[in-house]
Amino acid sequence: MAEKMFQVGLLGLGVMGRRHIDAYRSLPGVEVVTRTSARFAHLQDPDALYQAMIEDPELDALDICLPTALHAPLTIAALDAGKHVLCEKPMALTVEACGRMLEAGKRNQGVVLMVAHVLRFWPAYRVLHEAVAGRTYGAVRSARFSRKSGLPSWAPWLLRPEESGGAPLDLLVHDYDQALWLFGAPESATARTVGSPNVIECSLRYPGGLEVAVAGGWYTDNVPFAMEFDLQASEGELRYANDHLQLLRPSAAPTEIALPQEDPYATQIAYFLDCCRNGHSPIECPPESSAKAVELALSISALAQGT
Repeated sequence: MAEKMFQVGLLGLGVMGRRHIDAYRSLPGVEVVTRTSARFAHLQDPDALYQAMIEDPELDALDICLPTALHAPLTIAALDAGKHVLCEKPMALTVEACGRMLEAGKRNQGVVLMVAHVLRFWPAYRVLHEAVAGRTYGAVRSARFSRKSGLPSWAPWLLRPEESGGAPLDLLVHDYDQALWLFGAPESATARTVGSPNVIECSLRYPGGLEVAVAGGWYTDNVPFAMEFDLQASEGELRYANDHLQLLRPSAAPTEIALPQEDPYATQIAYFLDCCRNGHSPIECPPESSAKAVELALSISALAQGT
């Protein structure tokens, strides 16, 4: 007898939802069901669609790629219905909402809750993590993360803070999650906005003098999307920009570090599916860490705006 296909209901067909669909299609043994699928196409009201997917006994999991304000209520309802959940980042709009999501995961034993912090599966950032964890290039002296783009015209809801939290949460949460993953919680921080509440520069300070800079946001001019990092260590520097990762050492030419040619979204989703099928907690991307990233993003945003 053929093994039953693992069925995932995908909520949201925007930019991120389409990326997730492409990732699922590259993986074996999984079927993606969306609002355009035959059994849901008649549902025009979004709330009715969401409830129908949550209640559908054939769906094993939900993948939530909707505006951030919907993450907490839909995730909690899906977990309480016995569904595994992959929820797009940021986890939620508030620390309190993240806490309710974590509580729902704990009271529903056997279901998986994972937040889609795809940078944890991005090849260059995984090299960075391994270098810091293994002290590959000696003691870390400083780190810098940058993420910027123009205003997100592809999804107007992102510009409504009550739905997205703005760039300090929606965009920079990636880099705050990296700082927490690599170095833990900072002892102190300084932050400021740069011309707009949606552009922030901050410095996270750690014991021993380590400083981690995070900068970027949504810019009003036509800034192309770019993400970069730089790690300064006692025996070398790792620099990532324009999809290239280089190692720089004193008195030597830069060395290109080869990166695996893989889709990090597919790697992330394959990991989520493996956790679901085998009943494993997502230790590579635990929801508790995702909640801490939201908390740090919100605290830095408040610090930058003097609130």
